[in-house]
Amino acid sequence: MARRTVSPRPSGRQVVFVGPFGVGKTTAVHTVSDTPVVRATAGTPSSSEEGTRVARRLAEAAGSDCGQWRRGPGGPVDVLAVAGQTRFGATLRPTVAPGSPVVLWLYGQTPYALDEAEEWLEYIAPETEESPLAVAVTRLEIPGDRPALVDYRSVVDRWARGAPLVSADPRDRESVEDVLRAALSAQVAPRPVRR
Repeated sequence: MARRTVSPRPSGRQVVFVGPFGVGKTTAVHTVSDTPVVRATAGTPSSSEEGTRVARRLAEAAGSDCGQWRRGPGGPVDVLAVAGQTRFGATLRPTVAPGSPVVLWLYGQTPYALDEAEEWLEYIAPETEESPLAVAVTRLEIPGDRPALVDYRSVVDRWARGAPLVSADPRDRESVEDVLRAALSAQVAPRPVRR
């Protein structure tokens, strides 16, 4: 059976974490949440829910994790981690309230990290053009031949000029809170669609 709530008490404000599978979106939600994290799961709705907007929304949001950061500036903020698979667009549309800040989490320890950043920014552009965007890069502390945080700026600016760009560890509460503050202070930037 599908869960009936996505958050214990929705705050009316939300920040959505998106990015590749395994980058740490769910870990970040668990790290920062002051409430038990809830996973929206698909299932058979009860006969009273079947065919309703709620049932469809729960089915479409399957795989999303939701917690609540109660110490956010201005009060509680719902924090959602959206599945990073190819069904991202179909999952994001019904999950994200219009204008909600979106955080793109990216791997930072690989030599092809900038190419992956470009791919993800292009991929999410149609779904996030009216949302403030922030970019969080993980694993920059791992030694090796890979881009530095400053190298991401030109890539990010091609898609969302001036979007906040931070190095973050999804396992560290203070780090995740910094990401959330950056997202909440972000402005919607004009985003050219690059093909």
